[in-house]
Amino acid sequence: MKDSSWSFYFLSASRLASITNSVILALQNRAAFGGVEVRNISDALEGGRFGGGDLSVGAEPAIEKLFGSPGPRPAGGAAADMIANGRTQLLPTDCGRVPLSATAPAPVPSILGGEAAFPGQYPWQARILVREGHSYVHRCGGTIITDRHVLSAAHCLRDVSISRVEVRVGETDFDDLGLFSNSLQIFSVVNMKFHDSYLSDLAGGTFSNDIMMLQLRPSNGRLIKFDELVQPACVPRSGLEYQGLRPAQTLEPPLSCNVSGWGKTSREATVTSPVLRGVEIPLVSDSYCGSPEAYGRRFQSQIMFCAGFTDEGVNRDSCGGDSGGPLACPLLDSGLFAVYGVVSHSHPKGCGREPGMYTKVSYFTDWILSAVETQV
Repeated sequence: MKDSSWSFYFLSASRLASITNSVILALQNRAAFGGVEVRNISDALEGGRFGGGDLSVGAEPAIEKLFGSPGPRPAGGAAADMIANGRTQLLPTDCGRVPLSATAPAPVPSILGGEAAFPGQYPWQARILVREGHSYVHRCGGTIITDRHVLSAAHCLRDVSISRVEVRVGETDFDDLGLFSNSLQIFSVVNMKFHDSYLSDLAGGTFSNDIMMLQLRPSNGRLIKFDELVQPACVPRSGLEYQGLRPAQTLEPPLSCNVSGWGKTSREATVTSPVLRGVEIPLVSDSYCGSPEAYGRRFQSQIMFCAGFTDEGVNRDSCGGDSGGPLACPLLDSGLFAVYGVVSHSHPKGCGREPGMYTKVSYFTDWILSAVETQV
């Protein structure tokens, strides 16, 4: 196996078992092409060759996705054409990396139930809290896009004074033993910029232009420190549509992206989740989202999109408390992710009963760049 920058962590037995199973699943997928049966790690070691390559070739992608990253790698090729990063000095060129991969096989995580995220699985995830009395309570999610800027939904903080807002990055609450406590970074906010048209749209009962930018105040003279657990997401280029996130000849299955947050884990829940969770959900066609059984005339395809499952029996979705958080999509096979959507709102039927609604970030890329430029 080639040399790489490895990050090793001591995990509880249950966490280690989960990750071990993830490696086995990845090896099983690879081994299937060579007719090798892999039931456990011993089988993998004895299996020898996977589809014309040796064990190291077969195992490397799975293990590297879980534990390592070869270091900074700005997007190149087709992926570079899909993002604004690299086209302007306002955004970091190194973005969208998942040192502890969210794409690695794992017990199905979801915001409505499921498993907690492990540290570094969603490294661009920010948490927005609001002071109530003498303590801070969870309000919304956000997406790290630079070392001082977090993207979120306008409806999250429209009625909150800036002095009450706190932003945390590098937090999962997954760690039983405190091994990842050093990853937590806490900031106050120096500026909140709402989209100019949001408040007028709100008066009409819509969620149009549901987007905002938070500028962080340096903490002890420092802004966000990027490491193996905290990374910025890439920002899609202006006008990028979801059809452009995959090769043109690939039509099925629907493109799936990751949504994450601390939202409710069931429709009946009265409190949000104490741990960060995530789920992989498919993007849904504009024709379905604009249909009478979905959002009808409230759906505006230019600035919104839907993601989730059209079958109510599939209980995976974003939910209350996830608002403002990221829906991150893979950039072809680059291993990088861009924040294609901001969690906006659920269907009136309730989360999980119809696909959720998301602010289309690519429509607002120029607005984002303008906001970053004025807040530097």
